[in-house]
Amino acid sequence: MPYTVGLVLMGLGLAIVAQNSEEIFGAVNLDEFLLPEVILTILVPPLIFEAAFHIKFEDLRRNLKEILTFAFPGVLITMFMVGFLVSWGASIPIEVALIFGALIAATDPVAVVALFRSLGVPKQLLTLLEGESLLNDGIAILIFNLMIAITLGTKEFGAVAFVRDFILIAGGGFLTGMVVSAIVSLIIRQVNNYLIEGTLTIAAAYGSYLIAEELHASGVLAVVAAGLVIGNIGERGMSPTTRLSLFNFWEFFAYISNSFAFLSIGLVIDLTDLLANWQRILFAIAAVLIARAVVIYLFSYSFRNITAKMQHVIYWGGLRGAISLALVLSLPVALGEETRELLQDMTFGVVLFTLLVQGTTMRPIIKRLGFGTRTKNQESYERHQARAVAAQRSYERVAEMHKEGLISEHAWEILDPAMQRQIEMRREVVHEIMHANPNVESAELETAFEEILRTQRSTYNTLLSDGAINEETFTSLVNEIDAALMNQDISYSDLLLRRTADLPPITHMIVATVSEPDVYETLHMLAIRGIPTIRLTSNLGPSTNLSITMIIGAEASQVEEIISTITKCCELPQVRKGNILSLINARNKTKLEQQAETASIFVFDVEHYEEI
Repeated sequence: MPYTVGLVLMGLGLAIVAQNSEEIFGAVNLDEFLLPEVILTILVPPLIFEAAFHIKFEDLRRNLKEILTFAFPGVLITMFMVGFLVSWGASIPIEVALIFGALIAATDPVAVVALFRSLGVPKQLLTLLEGESLLNDGIAILIFNLMIAITLGTKEFGAVAFVRDFILIAGGGFLTGMVVSAIVSLIIRQVNNYLIEGTLTIAAAYGSYLIAEELHASGVLAVVAAGLVIGNIGERGMSPTTRLSLFNFWEFFAYISNSFAFLSIGLVIDLTDLLANWQRILFAIAAVLIARAVVIYLFSYSFRNITAKMQHVIYWGGLRGAISLALVLSLPVALGEETRELLQDMTFGVVLFTLLVQGTTMRPIIKRLGFGTRTKNQESYERHQARAVAAQRSYERVAEMHKEGLISEHAWEILDPAMQRQIEMRREVVHEIMHANPNVESAELETAFEEILRTQRSTYNTLLSDGAINEETFTSLVNEIDAALMNQDISYSDLLLRRTADLPPITHMIVATVSEPDVYETLHMLAIRGIPTIRLTSNLGPSTNLSITMIIGAEASQVEEIISTITKCCELPQVRKGNILSLINARNKTKLEQQAETASIFVFDVEHYEEI
């Protein structure tokens, strides 16, 4: 069970047993202490900042269209659909129902994100859920305030005015957060003290929120911008100690804020009132589920990278929590006591349903859909691999102690062969498991190859911050790594293993002549994509420049990718016309498929191919 769900249940239990909060907390008046200002100003900024701090620009950029679609039009559709359905089904005035639709539109996937990480679901799912939640929190609060103003008559309703206010408030929030975080990031670059740097991030989280709210902009979106900038740009100026300290601190801070927020949800909910309005609450739950289904399934249809299984998880992971609670508690008295109580009961009912039903059923649903499932072979591999690594580390430590004179020669002569036998034995077990289970072997190779690319990218960041490379070189190098990481068609394990029995047959031979200045970039980009080449030095055509002839065996699906890669790596406008066809003894020759700017590319059909 997610710990947030457990806290809600604990709060409900305490409230039921004590009948009122003062019997539990003595002199503390919980109703006055749990003001919306407390939740929005004290609890929400660290929750938003911590989530944004861990999202990387490349992950966000890769899923930006989907996140923006779910967050912006998704919130508006949710508000109107929930509003009209609740107004029709629960006999509530449309303006009041739209307020409810706005405050319930913000998702809070905290209860399932921790579960996702523990189960090892695809990172894209985490990014989509967290990214959507970060943006729709701010959008929902913005629309909620506009709907309150329209309902109370302090602001006239109009499509143009609504869009204008929306852009000004949202844009002002993002701009405020970026300015504050940029200043903090510049200061962090000049400081080398993890305590001061940690304090600066707290100032950025709360400062961006308070400044934006003072400027009548979106404080939540300001915190989102601050977290993204400091987590991606400000982090470059931090030492490893600072990064580790900040990760641990914000994880703890978010845990405390979440604990208080979800415990509060349980404490403020009155089950008696919920039972009295159970019919309207059921309509509200149904409306929220229907609106969520329309938003997720309708918009996901246009995104090929979101599979049907992922859509189910995103749909069921749209929980409601602290933001909806804070908004409903902040309803103005001018709406009327009866209206406020009704909206609170409906909101508490929806929040309780999403946490207790959706939150507790997410684990079996994820496993049923095949995410995060681990076979017995994988578990066995992890167990034996961990033992092998532990044995190796312990051997290295004992060897170091022997070298330092902390262990005598006599003891070392006894321990050395025994520990080496143990290490060898455990390595053999791991090797047998991997050899008997290609899926386990493939998964490890995939992880290793991706970690290689990420380490290279991190190294480029360090080189840039140290001044070893300039911004232009950094951008070029990082784009190469990002292209390899984002290429979902590449199976790194297959590229490393090259087992012909498991791979598509070689159907084409590509021959390309590339000028010497471009050959190294071309070979590097082909190597990133796992495409081996044979290289011959040549001097073809009228030019006196040295050329390199590359011969590449390709599968049918790789031909366009190889041609595109070579073309992009060659820049100068020069076409070679050497009689390269006469160099190749091939029965089936096709015409020149494409001429790169400094390379001639020929594609030949392969009648028979075998590896020797």
